[in-house]
Amino acid sequence: MIRIAVCDDNYQVCEQLEKYIECLGKGRDIEQDIFTSGIEFDEALRENHYDLIFLDVVMRDKNGIELGRVIREELHDDSSLIIYISSYGQTYAMELFQFQPFYFLKKPIDSEAFQHIFYKACEKIEGNAGIFEFKSGRTIYRIPLKDIRYFEGDNRRVRIVVENNVYHCYSTIEKLFSKIHMEEAGFLRLHKSYAVNLRYVASFSVRNVTLFGGEKFTISAPFKENALRQYDAYCEKLGAVRRTQLS
Repeated sequence: MIRIAVCDDNYQVCEQLEKYIECLGKGRDIEQDIFTSGIEFDEALRENHYDLIFLDVVMRDKNGIELGRVIREELHDDSSLIIYISSYGQTYAMELFQFQPFYFLKKPIDSEAFQHIFYKACEKIEGNAGIFEFKSGRTIYRIPLKDIRYFEGDNRRVRIVVENNVYHCYSTIEKLFSKIHMEEAGFLRLHKSYAVNLRYVASFSVRNVTLFGGEKFTISAPFKENALRQYDAYCEKLGAVRRTQLS
């Protein structure tokens, strides 16, 4: 799924982009949210991750420069593609550059220009689907999801465990899970604070999951039913006998 946000305090522009996205997004799994207030979008960013953001530069309450700072510096989100939209040409180009925009669209928005950049952005997002990108300190890491054994969250810090290394990034576990679409990526969520990669599961019981290597995780009651369903589907896909212990 590609999650898209449109934020512009001009209702007509929002309606225009919403229609463009609905038309051009046919055949893709796309979900879009529309915001006509910078403050409203700021609040949504605290709870949701968006793969693609169309963001007006000049708004009455909270502008695109302030929101760019929230996304990149406050939320440490370096993966969302930001496409700035404005009537003011390149006036704000230097200020916007620090937030690594993917593109800049000038109002009034031309349908052909929008189509070109929309397809280009979707291709980039889909091409990154198998990669987990995160920032730790001043370094940006890109790790194939298949190499990650499990994620474990502790408040606003997440441990990313691979075969011979452990990385850390500052994020909430909820934001991270929504960012990479955990189930589609092959991760089994067992608890509000952790998820394991199905390819490393050695055994599955009604209480615990054990990985190859011996790490054991307790299955929390709210996640048990979905975890079992997902594990069964994974085993069926592999043509394997379900390795579920009933003890």
